[in-house]
This record gives sequence, structure tokens and C-alpha cells, in this order.
Amino acid sequence: MIPEGWTTTTIGDCLLDATTRNVDDKFSHDDLKSVNKTLGMIPMKDRVKGKSVERAKIVKCGWFAYNPMRINVGSICRWHAQSDCIVSPDYVVFKCDEDHLLGDYLEHYRKSHRWTKFMEDAGSGSVRIRIYLNDLKQLACILPPLSEQQRIAEILSTWIKPLR
Repeated sequence: MIPEGWTTTTIGDCLLDATTRNVDDKFSHDDLKSVNKTLGMIPMKDRVKGKSVERAKIVKCGWFAYNPMRINVGSICRWHAQSDCIVSPDYVVFKCDEDHLLGDYLEHYRKSHRWTKFMEDAGSGSVRIRIYLNDLKQLACILPPLSEQQRIAEILSTWIKPLR
């Protein structure tokens, strides 16, 4: 039974693809980040940086980023710094449509059993599983109203120190 005011939807109805690229070279190699499963967003190692960051995707505060070949093992992160950063053009970057899903709530939801089970079952590939945003958007969920999402996220944040 679904509580009153909660809605059945898919994550896809609540996410917005963020594909802005660093075409004006506003950001340099020093701003390039990668996602680590336990540490969150970290500086990308010099040995894997490309020659140019022109195609890198911009990540703003509150947005999420992940490598589609590593999300199934938990490598997804929400960027919390006030200044923007960039990630590989191969990464998926998205933001929550906060009229439906709060980023703070999604940050905790992605640690749930439902999320984990979806990651185990989703994706394509034989050696490395790839889960692109269109795959992730298929995740069915039951969402509380925004005010309840905020309360749940606040309570969980007091008990669980989020990755920053």
C-alpha cells in the first residue's frame, strides 16, 4: 500500500540530463575530476587525462556524475563544492528536477536496496556492464511529497555522514 500523497513513477521522470561541455575552455586540467566509489569526486590522475578538456562535461553544485561502466559498483557522486568542475566526456552528468525529486533525497535513495538491486539487473555489456542515463531512467520508484523527501533526507543526514 502506498502512503497518501506518495507517487509511483520512474527516476527518469525526475532527472534532467546535463550535457554542457567545456567548449570555451573555461576549465583546465586542474578542474578535471573522476568519481571514486568511497571518496566521491577526486582529482583525475594525470596518467589518464587527455590532451584537451574541451569536450569535458561541466558539473555544477548539486549535480550527479558517474562513469557508466562503474556505476554498478557504486561509483556515482553528487558534487557539493560551490565552484563547478569538469568530468570526462564519457561520464554521465545529470541533475534532479527538484519539482519532483530532491537531490538530497536521491543521494540517500541511491544507497537503498532497490537501487542496488536495479544496478545488479540493469545495463548491457559482456565484460564491463554499462548503465547509461536512459537505463537508469527505467528505475521504478515510489516518491513521497517534496516536504517528506526533505524530512527523510535531513533525518538520514544526521545519522549517515554523506560523501563530500
